[in-house]
Amino acid sequence: MADAERIASKQKQISISEFFEKNKHFLGFDTLQRAVITAVKEAVDNSLDACEESRILPDIRIEINRLSGDRLELIAQDNGPGIPRDAIENVFGRFLLGSRFHAIRQTRGTGVLMYSQLTTGSKTRVTSKIASDSSAVHVDLGLDTRKNRATKSNERRDLWLDENGHEIEHGLMIRTVMRAKYQRGRQSVHQYLRMTSIVNPHATIHLTVRGLDGEIIDDGHWIRTTEKLPRVVEEIKPHPHGILLGQLQRMLKETDERNMTSFLRHGFSGVSLRAAKEILAAAELDEGRIPARVKAEDAQKMVEAFQRVKLLAPPTDCLSPIEEM
Repeated sequence: MADAERIASKQKQISISEFFEKNKHFLGFDTLQRAVITAVKEAVDNSLDACEESRILPDIRIEINRLSGDRLELIAQDNGPGIPRDAIENVFGRFLLGSRFHAIRQTRGTGVLMYSQLTTGSKTRVTSKIASDSSAVHVDLGLDTRKNRATKSNERRDLWLDENGHEIEHGLMIRTVMRAKYQRGRQSVHQYLRMTSIVNPHATIHLTVRGLDGEIIDDGHWIRTTEKLPRVVEEIKPHPHGILLGQLQRMLKETDERNMTSFLRHGFSGVSLRAAKEILAAAELDEGRIPARVKAEDAQKMVEAFQRVKLLAPPTDCLSPIEEM
């Protein structure tokens, strides 16, 4: 017992910043060249997602300004729905949790706030305006890496005007400084945005890159070629072929279904009544058993049965084929 307590006392809780530092190569921030591409990609992905959910034709502006040394200022702005004031901390302060984290969809979180803070000590300036508010929220965000939440400072409300002096009705802008290096070529921000515009013909994307003296050293303007928004992507239930044991155990505990047959039919896609009965028979589980009472070894049998029983293919309305846009 004494040894166990001694060992436990030496263990340290790994902070979010430590995790980020050790896994930068997985997160896309391992080199200065990749860092700026990853930061832009996350900002653009989030803007496209927000506009799609609100059925808004996206207008996205990316501005990169070279600073002294190996630092860059990144400004990303969109015309999406914006983020309500009370939600800003939660949206930006949960490391690697995007707005769609709990949905079965392809999504990305954002490490820009973390990378900026770790490499330059700078806070990220966020400007957000929702249509129902008369003014925009301007706030500086940092990260409390021990508690994995955002810290706010210098918050104020004011009008948000575009370069022509017109009031912006809704949207989001982030402004941050990070260690990064802008380069041209195949692996570049310019190339990424060009390819993004091809697969998102309903979006208008602008890029402006300025040197140390403010001169434009690179730019790109990709105007939307269609006014038609992609069809709505539906959330889907998980398919048994993609389920791991831990996920199945969590679903069994959290479901409101009262028996295993209804749990399989209503909790998954691709499971017919026939398939549900075959899965339970293969796993040697009673159809009327309460899901929350299924033991770990029985759940493992279910996972194995998922692979043996013939199932319907998952629905395809969760995908947005380019040719249908």
